[in-house]
Amino acid sequence: MSVIERSQSFVKELNELNVNAVSKYFEIQRDAVEQFVGANRQRFEALREVKGLEDFVNAQREYYAAVQKNVADSVKKQAELVRDNVTTTGKLVRELFTGEDQTGSPMPQA
Repeated sequence: MSVIERSQSFVKELNELNVNAVSKYFEIQRDAVEQFVGANRQRFEALREVKGLEDFVNAQREYYAAVQKNVADSVKKQAELVRDNVTTTGKLVRELFTGEDQTGSPMPQA
């Protein structure tokens, strides 16, 4: 494959990677917002049934625990997405400059 073909392939694959990454990122964010809304619903249901200070404190603890778990899960998923994208981008860059495909085999020359 010529340098021009390799660079065209690199740009195409990098663009596909970016499109997929943005889609996955928004999917992660959508899930996080849905979980946050669910935690808020549960919190307000629990607050309606509060009969004393202890009930109120327990409702707040459950809510903040759910929010904390939601944030932690979202950050973990985003970190995995970044790690995968950096790894894939590195492979694409090596392929571009070395002229080898992702398996390490030389790419056919045109």
